[in-house]
Amino acid sequence: VLTGLMVILANAYPTGLAPYAMPMLVIPAAMIATREVLVSGLREYLGDVKLDVTTLAKWKTTVQLLAVGAGLLMGPFEYAANKIAFRSIATPDETVVFGPQEAFLLQLYPYAALLAVALLWLAALLTVITGWDYFRKGLAYIREKEAR
Repeated sequence: VLTGLMVILANAYPTGLAPYAMPMLVIPAAMIATREVLVSGLREYLGDVKLDVTTLAKWKTTVQLLAVGAGLLMGPFEYAANKIAFRSIATPDETVVFGPQEAFLLQLYPYAALLAVALLWLAALLTVITGWDYFRKGLAYIREKEAR
């Protein structure tokens, strides 16, 4: 998940994404990365203690993987859309006729990008909720350990 997020951010930066749109990717990616690192640290600190995995945590993982997959698919989508757009700019004297697949791709691209960002934000929200749950449970074990 973290590697996928890094690839998405690395691909989004040089594509000319509007500066005001970058936080729409960076903020949820940072939330997800922070939670993953902190929960991994908590698991390491707790050692042999196993925290139960909740159903919501499983949904979080599913949504994260869907979001990363959708974000990674935006690279080829954007490449194809730019190639189509460049063809129409490169031949200004000619009427560029788009095939049905190209026209469909150009119409679908903004909705696919919106879906990818929405999934990323949903994943970030679920990540924060499940991260808080892990820390709440982990603190109970830490307090119990200190009380002994």
